[in-house]
Amino acid sequence: MLALFHRQRTGEGQSLDGSLLQGAIAAQAFNVTSYLTTGTYAGQPMPRISRRLTSPLWNHYKAKDGRWVMLAMAQPGRYWPVFRQTMQEATGVPLEPEELSIDWMRMHAAELMGLIAKLDELFATRPAREWVELLRRRDMVLEVVQEYSELADDPQVAENDMIVTVDHPSHGAMRMVGPAVNLDGTPGSIRQPAPQFGQHTEEVLLEAGFSWE
Repeated sequence: MLALFHRQRTGEGQSLDGSLLQGAIAAQAFNVTSYLTTGTYAGQPMPRISRRLTSPLWNHYKAKDGRWVMLAMAQPGRYWPVFRQTMQEATGVPLEPEELSIDWMRMHAAELMGLIAKLDELFATRPAREWVELLRRRDMVLEVVQEYSELADDPQVAENDMIVTVDHPSHGAMRMVGPAVNLDGTPGSIRQPAPQFGQHTEEVLLEAGFSWE
């Protein structure tokens, strides 16, 4: 919308870019900024979505060290055979079914929830990073879920100003979420913190035509 508004006013287009990481941070802007400011979560950290009747390969599991591992494999038929074999070799626990498909998951709700519950138990036997390294060697798609405390120091986040620091008159240096998208012609930025209570009341009233009398 910003780029379209600029084009409408000037007749000039511009390039926009963003990323899934940038969009995910922007979608959690309130919670992220709240944590960076207070050191506490505004809501429940994990899990925040229902795990019922979802794919075991597009799901999140709590590891032995308390960290969460997110699996992001949307093609069960492609990934399940190698994933199943790797998990069985690592734990010695058999997993069923031998073949996993969207049709199977749709028709076997009870078995699906049982499979997810069993994977919960298996992932709880090793630290998160160990699972990621083990499964990535077999070309599985997964990652350790970052905590908000780690997010601000992530190299990609820092390099692309996804989280920026501003000076607050009462609280000093504060970190908050930056713009959700990058525009090359009219780039946005976080220039100042939110106004304090009543900070601009006089200015607004004077601009509206009110006098001191």
